[in-house]
Amino acid sequence: ASYHADGGGHDFQHWYDVSPWYANTLGRAAQQGIQLFNRQALIGGKYELINHTTGEPNPDYYVAYLVHKLMGREVQAVDVSSTTAGGTDDLRIYAHSNGNKQTTVLVVSFSMKSATQV
Repeated sequence: ASYHADGGGHDFQHWYDVSPWYANTLGRAAQQGIQLFNRQALIGGKYELINHTTGEPNPDYYVAYLVHKLMGREVQAVDVSSTTAGGTDDLRIYAHSNGNKQTTVLVVSFSMKSATQV
């Protein structure tokens, strides 16, 4: 299966505060069994991973790189529970294992108001 998402949005893809949304999308796609994730543009366009003017990677490039390098192919089930009144809507946790019994955990928090203990 494959999946396509635009990334951050017009004039947002280069902001570091949008990259958690991209990381969350990659984690969610893996949970759904999606093995191939297509980005609109590597260079050029509104959602480029590499700035076409400077040649410098945008923050989402690093998200894609680290997810690719660190997250294994075997998706693990993660139970997110919380004792806070707001629940866990602002917290996403993804865990992947590789063939060497190593697990990488990706934690994404969208909360701007509270700290979350993991």
